[in-house]
Amino acid sequence: MYLLFLDESGNETNPDDQHFIYAGLAAHENQPHWLTQRFDAVQDRHFPDKPPITFHAAHMRSGKGFWRNVAKEKRFQVLSDLIEAIGNAPPNQLTIFGAAIEKRKDLYGEQAVRTSMEEVSKRFDSFLVSKHKRQKESHRGLIIAAEGRYDQRVKTWVAKHKELGPLHNIADVPYFAAMQDTRLLQAADIVAHAIFSLYERKDASLISPIFHRIFKEGGVLTGLAHITDRPASQCPCPVCTSRVSPGQFGDWITLD
Repeated sequence: MYLLFLDESGNETNPDDQHFIYAGLAAHENQPHWLTQRFDAVQDRHFPDKPPITFHAAHMRSGKGFWRNVAKEKRFQVLSDLIEAIGNAPPNQLTIFGAAIEKRKDLYGEQAVRTSMEEVSKRFDSFLVSKHKRQKESHRGLIIAAEGRYDQRVKTWVAKHKELGPLHNIADVPYFAAMQDTRLLQAADIVAHAIFSLYERKDASLISPIFHRIFKEGGVLTGLAHITDRPASQCPCPVCTSRVSPGQFGDWITLD
């Protein structure tokens, strides 16, 4: 079984945010312990005498909560170390999925959340189908999302999506947990924030080191959805660029 850990970034009802993101990473059921160990090692290196710290990307960047009295250089170094832990996972161990919703009048608030969850679920299912077709591996998938305002409705949306037929390998409705209870949801938060920073601010500093983790097929970023009014040929983002020119990801991001 593959477990997909998801969190959101951006506010679906705040007009100051142009985008809403639902994103995270998938791991085989026997792999989350590996990333947990490496996240714990980052804490031990920087805060060896503290109880478990919740790694929340936006709080680390802005100096909120626990991070208020931590120097900016250290906050950013901790975040960089966590990004490195995700990026340096063994090949095929972690895979990123997400949806970037460009908000508009008819795609706002609850509808933005619903659309993003459906898009991510569809791409996760496609990944599992691909595993079966190309690698002859049969896996089911389970979604574990950070607690939010729409938990019960998200379960209903995914259940209805499954009933309509497009989801073949999702085992059950999504489960929800508090972000502070698992390092994998904290990793999902970092991924979601990295994608939000890319779309909202054209800041690729967080996503670049983990960009290779995004699910791709034939040079296309099939693991990510960009929901926008513009046709792909008129959007310079990495997702749309890869759909027009497979293997190309545009000027927003620089890869080594």
